[in-house]
Amino acid sequence: MRWVLVVVVVVVVVVVVGTFVASCQEQVLTPSRNTRSHDRQALRISGHVAYSALTYKVELNRGDVVLVTAGAGATGSFAVQVAKRRGCHVLATCRNAAKAEVLRGLGADRVIDYSVESVRDVFEREYKERVDVCYEGVGGAMLEDVWQVALKDDGKVLSVGYISQYPHNAVPVSAAAGRSNEALGLPPSQDVFWKAMTLERGGKTLIGNVWPDDAGDRQRALEEAAALVASGELTCVVDSRRFVGVESAADAVSYMLSGSAIGKVVVQM
Repeated sequence: MRWVLVVVVVVVVVVVVGTFVASCQEQVLTPSRNTRSHDRQALRISGHVAYSALTYKVELNRGDVVLVTAGAGATGSFAVQVAKRRGCHVLATCRNAAKAEVLRGLGADRVIDYSVESVRDVFEREYKERVDVCYEGVGGAMLEDVWQVALKDDGKVLSVGYISQYPHNAVPVSAAAGRSNEALGLPPSQDVFWKAMTLERGGKTLIGNVWPDDAGDRQRALEEAAALVASGELTCVVDSRRFVGVESAADAVSYMLSGSAIGKVVVQM
């Protein structure tokens, strides 16, 4: 019984943190059956949310400045491409040179590799109060820098996670989220995300529910994104490391949380 419980917990963790476990490949995503199976897994959640949020939840105009944090991640890599297709100037953050190269290949106009330069310094120097929309999945100090420095007075932050504050970090999530967000006059990141809050502060908006309100829009977003993937106009970035079977799920989660992955981490069943 204990081992059954462990397996259930592992699978729940995999879903919560965004690593999609594929079962019954034929049933994963009908609109994109012409694409590779791993592409379908990436599109199913990560691509769908990015396309939905940046197409139906907020209005993007040509020339807008869009910031994507964790840009080389599973959903960030889609967000970069979607914003670029809309004619936006795309700024993306990442943690190493390999990820920076991927982001440039996806069309990012400016990449901040925070292993070699300060995100806040770049914001201050090049993007102070210039960002119209931020697709934000890091939380913590990153959200603080975005909110205080880069975001326009009427800018919007789409909260799609808070990975810097997950329990695998040295500082417990409750303490980290509360400390950082309190300085911004905002609730903890996990509350904004899981309770799907939308908050306005001085003209700026933090959106915790990035899905379109209309179910029809959500379905249209999925179909449109799948068509773009099938035509090659959107690229599914899937990490080259492969995990097979439920017994590898814990390793896959650990690998994703390590920050080493590029794109979607897939567990093949």
